Amino acid sequence: MKFSILNLLMVLTAVASILGLYVSRQANLKSSQRYELLVAELNVKHAELEGQNRVLRQELGSLTITDPKRIHAVKLRTTARKTWSYRVYLPDGANYYFACRINSLPLEPNPPTVLNPPGPSTVGTIVTNSVGIGRSPGEYVVTLSIHQNNAQWEYKLNVRKTADAGDGATGGSIIVDADDKWPNNENWNATGGVSNQVELPTDKLPLALLDYRAMNGNMKSSMDSDQGVMLWVGIGR
Repeated sequence: MKFSILNLLMVLTAVASILGLYVSRQANLKSSQRYELLVAELNVKHAELEGQNRVLRQELGSLTITDPKRIHAVKLRTTARKTWSYRVYLPDGANYYFACRINSLPLEPNPPTVLNPPGPSTVGTIVTNSVGIGRSPGEYVVTLSIHQNNAQWEYKLNVRKTADAGDGATGGSIIVDADDKWPNNENWNATGGVSNQVELPTDKLPLALLDYRAMNGNMKSSMDSDQGVMLWVGIGR
C-alpha cells in the first residue's frame, strides 16, 4: 500500500486530534477531581463554621430554628439569684401554655399533668403554688423568679414575645408553707432541664425547661425530693 503526502498528513492530523482529545480529557478529569476535592473541603469548613456559629448563638441565648414544625428552647444567662430565663419557639398548629410549680413536685423528671390548661392569652392558677400562662405560636422569653418580700416568699412567672417591647403576661403569688419548705429551708440543690438548645416534636410535650430540686445530704438522687421548682411548656387549649 502506498501513502501519498496528503494521506500521511491526514493520518498525522487524525493522530494529533486523538492525542489532543486524550490530553484534554485528562486535563478535564484532573480539573474535575480538583473541583470535587475543593468542594469537599469547603463543605467540611462550612460544617465547622456552622457548628461554631450555633455554639455562639446559644451562648448569646439565640435560637437556631432548624425545623419550623418543632419546638425549640435554650436557656438564657441570668445573674440574679433564684431567677431562670429561657427563649422558646412554639410552632404553628397548636396553642400552648407555660407553667411553674413550687414544691409538691412529682418524684420523676416529667412535669405534672394539667387537666385544664389555660387557653391563649389566659393567666390562671393551676393548683397551690402553681400558675399557667396560655400562649399562641411564636417565639417567647420566659422568666421565673423567686424572691423574698419582707418575711414572705413570692414567685413570679413572666412570658413575653421576643420581638415585643412590652412587659408581656405575668402570674404569681405568695409561696404557701415556705417557712417549712423550700426556698426558706434549703440545704443543697440539683438543677435539671434545658441548658443548650433542644428541639422536639410538639407531640412529645410537655417539656421541662427547669427541674430544680432542693435536697439534703441523706438523699441519693434529686428525684428523692419533691421540694424545689419546676417550669415547663405544654399543649394548651
